[in-house]
This record gives sequence, C-alpha cells and structure tokens, in this order.
Amino acid sequence: MASNTFDLRSSPVSYLKFRAGYGKTGTSATVYDIYPVLIAGSVPIPFGQINFPFNGISSFRIQNTIANASLKPVITTEGELGMEIRFLKGRIGLDAAVYDKRTDGQIFNVPISPGSGYTALVQNLGLVTNKGVEISFDAKPVASKNVTWSFNYNYTKNWNKVEHLTGGLQKVSIFQIIGSVELDAVPGKTATGLYAFGPQLTTDSKVIVSATTGKPIPTTDRIYYGNAENDYAMGFSNTLRFKDWQINFSLDYRKGGVFYSKTADQLAFTGNSIPTIYNDRRPFILPNSVVQSGVDAQGKPVYTENTTAITENNFQDFYSEGSNLALAFGNDILDRSFLKLRDISISYLLREKASSRIKIHNLSVTLYARNLLLWVPQANMYIDPEASNFGNDLTSQLGAFETAPVSKQFGIALKASF
Repeated sequence: MASNTFDLRSSPVSYLKFRAGYGKTGTSATVYDIYPVLIAGSVPIPFGQINFPFNGISSFRIQNTIANASLKPVITTEGELGMEIRFLKGRIGLDAAVYDKRTDGQIFNVPISPGSGYTALVQNLGLVTNKGVEISFDAKPVASKNVTWSFNYNYTKNWNKVEHLTGGLQKVSIFQIIGSVELDAVPGKTATGLYAFGPQLTTDSKVIVSATTGKPIPTTDRIYYGNAENDYAMGFSNTLRFKDWQINFSLDYRKGGVFYSKTADQLAFTGNSIPTIYNDRRPFILPNSVVQSGVDAQGKPVYTENTTAITENNFQDFYSEGSNLALAFGNDILDRSFLKLRDISISYLLREKASSRIKIHNLSVTLYARNLLLWVPQANMYIDPEASNFGNDLTSQLGAFETAPVSKQFGIALKASF
C-alpha cells in the first residue's frame, strides 16, 4: 500500500494501492461425469410426459449423456495487476485492473448425434484464454449537511479465445438447437460463436436463389454470425440525498454481441413481425439475387439475373426457419446491445427524534422499481437480450427459445431498527 509507504499528506492523493496476484486452481469432475448412472424414467405422451415413480411403480433408464472415465481435472491459472487511487480525502476514486486467465480442460456436455443412442458426451474442451480490463470510477461532488450527491461508473471488457481443442478438433458445439443455431467453440475464435445457416453467395456477394421458387439456397454448413458475448459493458449508479429524502438509480449498458430469438422466428411465421410486410406483401423478386444458368468452359458456374418472384401464396414459407433456412436467421439472430434502467428507488428516513418516541430507530420507507425501461437496437423488436430459458451458465449465451419476457418489479420496503 503506497499511501502507507510514502508521505502523501501534502498531496491531493489520499489513498494509493498497487496489487498483483497469481493463482492456479484445479477442479475435478463430478462422479456422475465419470461413470454412467441410471436416472428416473419417463414416458412421453401428447403435450407432456409421465414421470416415474408412478402409482408406486419405479422405472429407471440409462442417462442420455455418455460419461467419460478419462476426464482430466480443469486447471485454471490467472494473473492480475491492479491499482486503486483516491483523491481529496476519498471523495474521488479510481480502481483499474487487467487480468489474464487460462482455463485448460474445461468440462462440457458436448452435443452428439442422437443416432448414437445418446445426446451428449462429457469431455474436456481444450485451452481457453480470457484477457480483460476492469475500470471503476466513483465521486462525491457534493457533500453537505442537507445535500449529498455521489455516483459510480464502471467499465469491463473481455477478450475470449479458444487456443486449441482436445484431440485436434476443429469445432465443439457447446449447445445447439437441432437443425437450427449452434453455440460453437472454434480454435482461433471465441468459445461463444453463434453459427447458423445462411444464403449461398457468388464471389461478388449476390444471393443465389432457386430458379423454381425464387427463394435463396442455404449454405451446406453453418456460417459465423458473431460472438454471443458483449464487446464491453458499462454501468452507472447515482445517489442523491436531500435532507431526509434519497433517490437512487442505476443504468446498465451492454454493447455488441449477438443472440438467437425463437420469438422472432415465431412472429415471422405468423406474419406478426415488421419484416413480413416487405413490399406491402405484394409479389417481389429478392433484391440482388441470381440463378445458376449453367457452367463455363472451366466448369465454373454461370449466373444470370433472377426473374422468379415470391408470390402471395409463398409468403408464409419465406420468413420462417422451417421453410427458408437461408434467410430466416438474418432476422432471428439479433444484436445483443441494450441500455437498461436497472433499478430506481426513492426513500424517506423518518427523523430520529420522531421515531424514538415509538422506540424505533432508522425507520425508512422506500418505493422501488426494477427493469423499468429498456432501449435496444431498432432491429430487435421482440425480446430483452437478457431473457433466456437455456439456464444460467454458458449455454444461456445462445439466446432464448420462446421464453417469457423479463419481468418488471415494483414494491415498497419498510426498514427499522429496534
């Protein structure tokens, strides 16, 4: 702590601290990842399933995940350098840090073909690195008997990269929707890349369509749509006190990243999204589209301008994933950016003289609201980017599959000390 080592009394610096840290930890796999186990059985029925035990009868089956007795411990090494400095008797402060984290052998349930009789295989992923910066700034511009104003700003950015995968694999699917979008880890890229089908393009970026239907021809393999992680995140919190009243609010901002929304696909399928009113729902030819008319002397394809229109009878088949894999994901994979009024509250603290008459201290009443306002990019007309029904771990980065909206909360709180 530099402020204890050096005499800073004549300096505006009231606190100065440098820190450095290095750590290495290991995490072993759970026993259920190593050895196969039996789980309670279930029988699917229309619109539901029967779960055992049922009427006193038990049933068990082998789990859908292949256990792996060859799993190695997950080894994580991390180094961090940081600095904390405060000015003017602590009224202004800055905390900054950089870190480098390496995770070797992270354990995942990797999806595999159901044709194997299983849906996933437990295995070590490979080596993933995370490098980042974290900055926090706080200040108290006003501090008097009747008025106090303070605020805090923070900024974080993380660079994620898959250095290599176990066994020299070129891709590992962290999570997927069969026949749709995947969250894939690819060497040289992030561990949270979103991949889905797209339109086939010519070398000059024209869309190749079917001469029969006029619809784009999908790529054979999934293409990269972007990183599911935000480019960076910022937060701002503010506190203003006037006598016995206090107002607090906080803002969250996330920039960049993409996510998948099945809600967007369903609204396109039913004709309830804005993209489906293109050209006032009259017949149209897909802009910048061509058809293959033959091959040249070298066997390379020759393309001519497309003249096949999408008619009213084909509108329903044009926008959804089920019938147009080539274009649907351009609407269903959305920008993850948002600005959110995370919470806001107003409090009143009853004066000590009044509350002491009923032998209560620090009596306060607070009105609060959470997730009150949300701003998103114009293309996202569907859902809060934070909404997900894929859990709360890495798989949640994929997006949301027809999940419920994020709830707004309103309440009143009464606090007291006796």
